[in-house]
Amino acid sequence: MWNKELKNITMTKGETTILLTINSKKILVNQEAVSLDVPAELNDNTTYVPARFISQTLGADVQWNQQTSQATITLDGKQLQVTMAKPKVQVPNTKRITAKQQQIFVDKLNEATNLSSIKQIRTYFSAYFTDRFINQIIQDKGLESRSC
Repeated sequence: MWNKELKNITMTKGETTILLTINSKKILVNQEAVSLDVPAELNDNTTYVPARFISQTLGADVQWNQQTSQATITLDGKQLQVTMAKPKVQVPNTKRITAKQQQIFVDKLNEATNLSSIKQIRTYFSAYFTDRFINQIIQDKGLESRSC
């Protein structure tokens, strides 16, 4: 049962009652506090709950198939298959790089193919690359040049 004012969900099966509050990792199972790894979420008027925890707490068997990204939940002789959708990655316009920034990045990558003229490699590239990538450039004595 959904309580819009309190933004919580009550689920009951037999003697087990679960009370979840949106965006809270603390829930109640039969009036006892339990901590979750992830909270229930409300997204576009749809409530998402931690399926494995809820299912198992209500007595279901849950099996996960890594290859198909699919969970099979079995309860009272009935099966439900849930397929996880791959999240769509969308970069906000404010975070996208411009053509000018992209060209600067390409130019810096090209410069990293010949380190002989660069004195402070780490300082020179720190504004453009991660420390891990700079360490690899230093270790490899530059990037391998490839023609496209």
